[in-house]
Amino acid sequence: MPRFMMRVIYQHDECTHRLSLSIKNDRPLPLASDDESTLNFKPEINFAGRKQHMPLKKSGNCCQCRNVHCETHHNSFFSFQFSIREYRPSDEHGVVSLFRDGILENIYPAFFKALSHPDHIGVALSISMAGYILGGSSYFQAVLFGSAWAGLIYYCCHEIYETYMLRRLSTDMANIQASYLDNPDNGFWVAEDGANDQSKVVGIVAVMGKKGGDENERCDDLNGGVMRGGSDFAQDAGDGSYGEMSGVVVAFPRRRKNLGLQLTQKALDFCKERGYSRLVLDISSTQTAAISLYQKLGFVQTASHSNTHANRWFSKLARINVMRMEKFI
Repeated sequence: MPRFMMRVIYQHDECTHRLSLSIKNDRPLPLASDDESTLNFKPEINFAGRKQHMPLKKSGNCCQCRNVHCETHHNSFFSFQFSIREYRPSDEHGVVSLFRDGILENIYPAFFKALSHPDHIGVALSISMAGYILGGSSYFQAVLFGSAWAGLIYYCCHEIYETYMLRRLSTDMANIQASYLDNPDNGFWVAEDGANDQSKVVGIVAVMGKKGGDENERCDDLNGGVMRGGSDFAQDAGDGSYGEMSGVVVAFPRRRKNLGLQLTQKALDFCKERGYSRLVLDISSTQTAAISLYQKLGFVQTASHSNTHANRWFSKLARINVMRMEKFI
């Protein structure tokens, strides 16, 4: 019996998925055209060491699998099963671990972005040249001096995010039950991965209700500084109460599967139920993927500053700005 090897490529949204199929057949494979709705063959897929027969159905721009659980939007061929629910005390370890990893992973992007700034490149070259001259035409001294400057930039980025993480873990996240669930104006939700019958926290989002009278002197959770120079966007909300969302955190293996979008939508739905006029959040300028997601959901930037809990010179050297984004509900 002849054996055919075929590569199936399909595209949905911004992701292109490739899957190698090993197909046994004694006749030519029927190739479906764009107008056909069903592929009339059953490929045998060798996935994770096990063979599975996977009937595929083509419907519009979305591939649907009959034997594998898919998310609503079918944006991944092998999707995972998850549910979004309210926080439970038993989730504490998983939530804290995910939050810590989600915050600290921003250090490297912030470091590389800061180091690639023209000003820092110029300083690094100048310091390296000084080391070369002072070391008597020593290339090692030049590299050493330049590395010292890069190390200082990394230290600044690390201090900013670690300080924020420790502050949150010692304040509202020290007792999530008391800070969020015991107050009807607040909410805390987790996304739970139910794959292989083993639940695991793979995403979190929190909302804290704020009074409109505190609008002009609200405290930025990311940096503890007072927001100055209020925007017209914020003033349009009047004195109505609003919700402040902690940044959405999603486990790295579960990203690009619309989980962050659904967590954000959960926060928006909660604010709508509570009658809040808008949802606001603070995010660092290095989190480009998250900023893009919020913009797609209709959030707009209303303020930006570089004041953090860390030394102000650290913020200047790291060139990290804190952006406030808002969305009317």
